[in-house]
Amino acid sequence: MLIQASSMQVDQSALTGESVPESKSVDYDPGEGQFAEANLIYEGTNVGAGTGTAVALATGMTTEFGKIAQLTQQQTHQDSPLTLELNRLTRQLSIIAIGIGILFFVLAIFVVKYPVAKSFIFALGMIVAFIPEGLLPTVTLSLAQGVQRMAKKHALVKDLNSVETLGETTVICSDKTGTLTQNQMTVNHIWLPFREYGVKGTGYVANGKILRRGHHVHLEDEPELKTLLEISAIDNDTRVQQGNDPKEAPKLLGTPTEAAMIIMAEKGGVNADELNKQMPRVKELTFDSVRKRMSTLNKLPDGGLRINVKGSLGDMLSQCSDVLDKGETVRPITDADKKAAIKAEQDYAESGLRTLAVAYRDIPADQVPANLDDLTVDTCESNLILVGQAAMADPARPEIFQAVKECHDASIRIIMVTGDSPVVARNVAAQIGIVSSNQARVITGTELADMSKDDLKAAFKEELIFARVAPEQKYKIVSTLQEMGEIVASTGDGVNDAPA
Repeated sequence: MLIQASSMQVDQSALTGESVPESKSVDYDPGEGQFAEANLIYEGTNVGAGTGTAVALATGMTTEFGKIAQLTQQQTHQDSPLTLELNRLTRQLSIIAIGIGILFFVLAIFVVKYPVAKSFIFALGMIVAFIPEGLLPTVTLSLAQGVQRMAKKHALVKDLNSVETLGETTVICSDKTGTLTQNQMTVNHIWLPFREYGVKGTGYVANGKILRRGHHVHLEDEPELKTLLEISAIDNDTRVQQGNDPKEAPKLLGTPTEAAMIIMAEKGGVNADELNKQMPRVKELTFDSVRKRMSTLNKLPDGGLRINVKGSLGDMLSQCSDVLDKGETVRPITDADKKAAIKAEQDYAESGLRTLAVAYRDIPADQVPANLDDLTVDTCESNLILVGQAAMADPARPEIFQAVKECHDASIRIIMVTGDSPVVARNVAAQIGIVSSNQARVITGTELADMSKDDLKAAFKEELIFARVAPEQKYKIVSTLQEMGEIVASTGDGVNDAPA
């Protein structure tokens, strides 16, 4: 439990599947869903920004990680489909062999007039002859060859029988974050009051470009875009370290959202480190969950100060008195400007994208106070100039589209079971083809907790997505499908997926 926190943001994706960090504070706020308490931090999660001091409330098996471990240990062993089929075949062969043995025993005594001892030995030999001694090595070798083929595709198999089970799978319950998606926030749209841009490339690598109507933009011709990129890069505490090997994953020092803004700026040709040398930071107004903004004060070459602000559009608009228009013209913001910005945010949200608004204000050199402590949140984050918005999402893995198509061609149903928000889950599922449209039904963890197994079984008859679900609820989903006679495969990269 936190007893002191400053601008603290924690990545809880291992527990929740939520790709965006949670803001933490000492004030109790239950939030929405499991692991959402604002004043609690959990073992195994990562602090992406800020600092804090906490008191341990639980250790070992009494932590959330420990409870998940207990769930995995409490599961009873279930025979695989192959084991069940072999057991059924064994019983059938045994009944036939014993029946034939009894028949020949009777015939040997009463028809052939054999002595009882010889008749018994003859019947016993018949029974043994009916048992297929080559069945066990044949099955074992077949499964071993399957394991070898799986290993060539970089899949490790612990149990031989699971190879055959995988081939009989009828339903796949899949996590989203890090499994279907890359777990790397990526900006793909930039909105200005008078223009919109597309951003190509995915992940924490500057492997794409900023496009306008399909053509690469040049910042010398787009001064308003350059301003947005500079604010995004300089009002930022995150850095992305690229590995020496191109195959090595970039190392993220900070939060995924800020990393997406850094990479977006680099795609446009703006380097955060060089910009900080030209405009050194003199003060920071850290992010908090109340005002939902972060600001930095950077020194301009002429001695003045630039206040760079990024945050939630809804909270930002009330602080903006002007807007940056074409030709770097600063004019008073109108209701039409605000409605256009809000509509753009809503359109992005309906597509499963998250947005960050960007604004700034310059303080002339002759108005900079001698004591920078006089520049408070109220004095800095007012009369701002709205520049635009950056829309981002966790992109799908490139190979997932073909994988989903092949599963559907094989009549395997895929059900997304994620801890992320319903809007994001629905749009990602529709985008990669798990559901036929973004109108598919979404059941949240809260709804699932109130559903009986009969209601859940009835719901499985339609296209479904599960969002904001807890680890034990993922297990409930899988076990219910198994009760319906389905052979279920469950996949995911988080601790929350282990019980399922």
